Amino acid sequence: MKKVSPLILGILGIVLLAMMPMGTSATQTGGGYTVYDEITPIPGIISGSGFNARSDGLPISSVVTGNGYVSTGGIFHITVGGTTGTGTTTGTGPGTGGGGGTGGGGNSLATAVFKGKAYPGSLVTLTKDGAAVLSSPAGPDASFEITISNLNAGSYIFGVSSVDNNGVKSILQTFPVTVTAGTTTVISGIFLPPTISIDKTQVKQGEILTVLGQTIPSAQVTVYFHSTNPITTSVLSSAGGAWLYKLDTSVLEYGSHTTQARSTSPTDISTLSSLLSFQVGDTDILNKLGTCGKADLNCDTRVNIVDFSMLAFWYKKSGFPVRFDINGDGKINIVDFSIMMYYWTA
Repeated sequence: MKKVSPLILGILGIVLLAMMPMGTSATQTGGGYTVYDEITPIPGIISGSGFNARSDGLPISSVVTGNGYVSTGGIFHITVGGTTGTGTTTGTGPGTGGGGGTGGGGNSLATAVFKGKAYPGSLVTLTKDGAAVLSSPAGPDASFEITISNLNAGSYIFGVSSVDNNGVKSILQTFPVTVTAGTTTVISGIFLPPTISIDKTQVKQGEILTVLGQTIPSAQVTVYFHSTNPITTSVLSSAGGAWLYKLDTSVLEYGSHTTQARSTSPTDISTLSSLLSFQVGDTDILNKLGTCGKADLNCDTRVNIVDFSMLAFWYKKSGFPVRFDINGDGKINIVDFSIMMYYWTA
């Protein structure tokens, strides 16, 4: 079994016990306080000597007190029940007594919310100016919502992408966004195009070329084959968003061809997927599709806190992707987490 640090074990242990959703920002009601943003959160309510913080926005009256507050260059460390979390200072609230403080510091930052559809159970990643900043799993209906807080007023290029059940990455959809201090900007209606893979990079003329991918559940997927005589066809995705089409290549001439797809829901239509190239020739050359190692749920060749978070999302729920059931017993429970710990990398 791979060695996992005591800090990680402590955090994972509390998460397993709590299994509760976590906010990304800590807020406080009342006067004379400092607001923080959690980097490594501790499940539940957090407070420590020298500062007040909450992960759920409720009043301070019922917080749990933790000891061991340390501040280094704006980073704070808080120990609760033997588990340490970290965060960064983001602003201050109104002062009290002795003439009070100026306040308003906590209102100098902005928030952006991204909502839309990806693929059921997939990990959706948000980038800011080209760097990944947050990830969140999509639900069984492929819906996701990601909130990024503590933004300085200004313009950014945000991006949203995901990875399907076969480890195939989606196109990165980008959004130029300008945020204003003290406001929340909502970007909704995001509809990621389907992922797309082919089982052969070269197919023998007359043999079957399989094109497949993932999208939202029960969507119409239109598949395009760009050839001298173009072909357009459509298939319906499954309840898990999977789709597949088999093309009889006897209708294609020798040489280079391309294929791509788009999805249509009752209320929306996606942009086009990635464009894939293949050859029609005299022999088959197989294409190695994306593969994921055991317990590597986001297919990044590592088993870490990201995979743990994805598995925690489906804890004791139904409708999970089949490969998330690590021991194959038809449910997500403590056994799956135990197996994940065996494959833990970093």
